[in-house]
Amino acid sequence: MSLRQWWGILCSGLMGCTSGPTATDRVRYTAVLSSPSPPGDALQRCAEISDVILAGDCALVVVAQVDEPGLLCGAVPDGMWREECWFLAAEASNRTGDAMGAAALCQKSGRFALDCAQHLWQTPVHGLIHGPGARAFAVILPKAEALYAAWAPLMVEETDFEERFWSKFFGNGFEGQGEPIDLGWCSTLPTNRQGACAAAGVAHYAREVGPSVERAGGLEAMCALVAPDVASLSRWINAVSDPRLDTEAARRVVEICTTHPHRQRR
Repeated sequence: MSLRQWWGILCSGLMGCTSGPTATDRVRYTAVLSSPSPPGDALQRCAEISDVILAGDCALVVVAQVDEPGLLCGAVPDGMWREECWFLAAEASNRTGDAMGAAALCQKSGRFALDCAQHLWQTPVHGLIHGPGARAFAVILPKAEALYAAWAPLMVEETDFEERFWSKFFGNGFEGQGEPIDLGWCSTLPTNRQGACAAAGVAHYAREVGPSVERAGGLEAMCALVAPDVASLSRWINAVSDPRLDTEAARRVVEICTTHPHRQRR
C-alpha cells in the first residue's frame, strides 16, 4: 500500500483532512519536479504546498534524489513521510556497505522499521551465499552468524526472525548451488544450524519438483508413479537420496497430481 493510499484510509475517518490538492498545489508540485534546485530550496518549496499528501510526496521525491537522504529527513514533514525518508536513508547507507549505519537508520523509520530491516538484511544474506552455494555453508556460516547478530536486536518485535533469517540464508545457498540438491551439506554445520539447513533444503526441493516436471512435460509420467521418491523423480530433478527428501517427494507428487488444473479437468 502506498503512502497516499494509507493516508486516504486514515483521513476517511478523521476531521480536518483536505479534500485534495488545489490547482495551485499541483502547479507548485510540478514546478519543484521540473525545475532542479538545491535540495534545501526544493524542500522549502514543497512545504508551501497546502495539501498534506502532495507536500509529503514532494519532499520524498526530493530526498530520493540525493546521495545521503538522512541529512534531509529533518526537513521532511513529520509522520509517515519522515519515517519513509529514514527508510530511504537506510537503503542508501546499506548501498555503501555500512550495514550497521543502515540498521540504526531503520530504527528511526517508525511504522516501517520492520519492513526496512527485512528489506536490508535479505540483500547481504543473498550476497553471502547465493554465489558460493550450499557446498560453502560451513565456510560462510561465521559471516552469516555475524550478520544475524547485527540485525537481531532490530528485529526483537518480530518473534520469528531467527527462523526466517536462517531459512533465507540456507534457502539462498541451495538455490545458488543448483542441482544436485544434497542435504549432506547440512551435516558439515554445527548441530544448532543443521535443522534449519535441512528444512530449507527440503523446502527448496519441494518448490523445484513442479517446475522441473512441467519443463520436461513429465506430469502424466510423474502422476503414474506408484511410490514416488527421490530416485524415481531423478529424471526430472537431480537430488541425493535422503529419507527426508523421499518423504517430501511423495507428498509433493500427491499434491501436484490432485490439484493440477490439467488433472482436475478429467
